[in-house]
Amino acid sequence: MRLFKSFRVLFFLLFLSFTFKATAQQTGFSENQKALLREALRAAVSTEKNLPDYNELKDKKKIYLLDKMIFLDNMDAPAYYMPKEVVPEFENVKFELISEKDLKNKKKNQDILYLRLAQINEPDQEYAVVHMLAQWRLGKKSKKKGFTYRESKGYSMLFKKTEKGWEFQKVVNLFMNLLDQPK
Repeated sequence: MRLFKSFRVLFFLLFLSFTFKATAQQTGFSENQKALLREALRAAVSTEKNLPDYNELKDKKKIYLLDKMIFLDNMDAPAYYMPKEVVPEFENVKFELISEKDLKNKKKNQDILYLRLAQINEPDQEYAVVHMLAQWRLGKKSKKKGFTYRESKGYSMLFKKTEKGWEFQKVVNLFMNLLDQPK
C-alpha cells in the first residue's frame, strides 16, 4: 500500500510538471512572445522568406495564419488560440488570422497553404526557438484526383535577444509536417 501511495505522489508531481508546461501560454502573450511572433513571421515571409514552402504560396502579400497554436512536444496539451491583436502586419505582407472552421469554408475547389505556429514558450535566456509549420487544406479538385494528403514542412528558427530586440539567427531544424490536415 505504501508503494501505491508513492506512485500516486510521483504521478501527481509528473502531472503537475506537464500541466505547468502546457499552460505556459494560456494566459496570453508576453512582450517577448509578441516580439518573437513578429520576428518569426517577418523572417518566414517578409525579409528572409525562409519558409520551406514559401514558393508554394499563391498570394505572397496575403497569407492565412491559423489561430490554433499547438505544443509539438506534447500533442495532448490544450491548444492556445492566438488573439487577433498579436498578429503583426508588415508593409509587404498582411496576415489573415483564420480558424479551422473558417479554413474549411474557404474556396473549396483550391488547395490552400497556410501557416501555423507551435506555442511560443516564454524565453528565460538570451536565445529562443520558434517553430513554424506550413500546412495544406486540400480542395475539391485535389480530392477528386485522389489526393488525401499534401506534403508540407516545418522548421525551427533560432532568435537572439540583442539591444534592438529579438533578431533572427538561423534555421536550426527542418522537419516534415506530419500533423493532420483539415478535411
